[in-house]
Amino acid sequence: SVRGMRQRGESAQHHLLAFWRRITMPLVAAIMVFLSLPVVFSMPPRVPFGFRVAAAALLGIGFQMLNQTFSSFGLVYGLDPFLCATLPASGALAVGLWRMRAVD
Repeated sequence: SVRGMRQRGESAQHHLLAFWRRITMPLVAAIMVFLSLPVVFSMPPRVPFGFRVAAAALLGIGFQMLNQTFSSFGLVYGLDPFLCATLPASGALAVGLWRMRAVD
């Protein structure tokens, strides 16, 4: 447990990050779907639907890679595990909201 690791003087950052990533996983998945909506709906109608879906899927994969990379860098640089788990999702949510406004 994290408490036991701290009592022994060990670093529990990896375990805390894994905990927060598991807790925020449903939120991150919902944000990935939300982030793909502006991509699908903002493209001109002449663009094939398959291309739109592929672009949205690549955006989701890129976001997932960014999320994992930021988590690793956060541990290396000593950031709070909660911040490492939630900051990329918060940034993606802000970008998604901004792009949804642009779709109107």
